[in-house]
Amino acid sequence: TYTRQAQLRAPSASAIDLYELARGLLNAWWKSQQRPRLRLLGVSLSGFAAERQQDLFDSSAERRVTDQVQDSINSRFGSGSLVRGGVLKTRQQD
Repeated sequence: TYTRQAQLRAPSASAIDLYELARGLLNAWWKSQQRPRLRLLGVSLSGFAAERQQDLFDSSAERRVTDQVQDSINSRFGSGSLVRGGVLKTRQQD
């Protein structure tokens, strides 16, 4: 069992930010192993804080809107109905 942890530079509710952080941890671990084998992968979130004032120059405002649209569609049509294109290459072909 290996555990890794990291912290976001700034609070975020963006799925992309969380995905990139988790993916970076996985890639770093994968490259450090001679013969990497993975059976189970879990991601845990903690350290939640109250919403803070939006940064005037924050470019993630657009990503937040797309996250909300994706959440809305998945709530209506079922989990996984709408996924980001980058995720598709990691899914197996049926």
